[in-house]
Amino acid sequence: SVTAQNNCGTTTPATKQIIVVPSNLGTPGIITGVDTVCSGAVTSYNIAPVAGAAFYVWNLPSGWTGSSASTSIQANASSVSGNISVAAVNQCGQSVASTLGVTVNTAPILTGVIAGPDTFCLGQGAGTYYTISSLPAGNNVFHWSAPLNWQFVTDSNSSAPIINVNSAGTLNVYTSNQCGNGNTLSLNVVFVDTPSAQIVTNANTFVALPNGSGYTYNWYLNGQQLIGAYDSSYTPLQSGNYSVMVSNQNHCTGLSSQTVFVFNSIDKNVLEKG
Repeated sequence: SVTAQNNCGTTTPATKQIIVVPSNLGTPGIITGVDTVCSGAVTSYNIAPVAGAAFYVWNLPSGWTGSSASTSIQANASSVSGNISVAAVNQCGQSVASTLGVTVNTAPILTGVIAGPDTFCLGQGAGTYYTISSLPAGNNVFHWSAPLNWQFVTDSNSSAPIINVNSAGTLNVYTSNQCGNGNTLSLNVVFVDTPSAQIVTNANTFVALPNGSGYTYNWYLNGQQLIGAYDSSYTPLQSGNYSVMVSNQNHCTGLSSQTVFVFNSIDKNVLEKG
């Protein structure tokens, strides 16, 4: 208040009310809310009111969205982990911020490829091992799917199943965790022809079928490979059971049935189909 004075006396006091606001706002208390979230999740975070605060300033990790000037905020998480902070503000300044570290999880991403054979000879494919060339970190569940006539020998939710591959088709896998399903990897599997090996006779010479470009041959006598006998034809020099293995350019092989050869040094050699 203030008064004026002279020799005649003192005036009535003039007054003005003044409110003192604390300049040292207290740090907000603990931020309540989950500290582990999934990318894209909307989560609420709260603090208790701070005495003397006019409003509050919230800060979120990079890429997060949400705004508030009150004691609570709805935050939409990006894929970035970081700190959530809040400070109390009035006309005298801003308090020290309270912080909460938050970890963001995402659905697992498969960056590799399905590792395992994609080409089979006819009649092969049983007990085939598949896996993923680069496995994601974390506690993930794997989901493999295949054509109906394939059989999973081991668990189809493992990272590396064993499968009986019975036909051409597509093998797929994706992973999942608490934040959802990840991307899918695929592998197209094909079957290629296996040679149907046969022996035909031409005079005293064996001829292997099929023959032509892209085939290789191995001749056998009584089940033992004949060293050096790698042509499409072979002239036997002793009695026994002859067979031929024919391979194509896909490394698929076929073994013929046995042909009996009887060697007679006096009469003509006798060829008998076994």
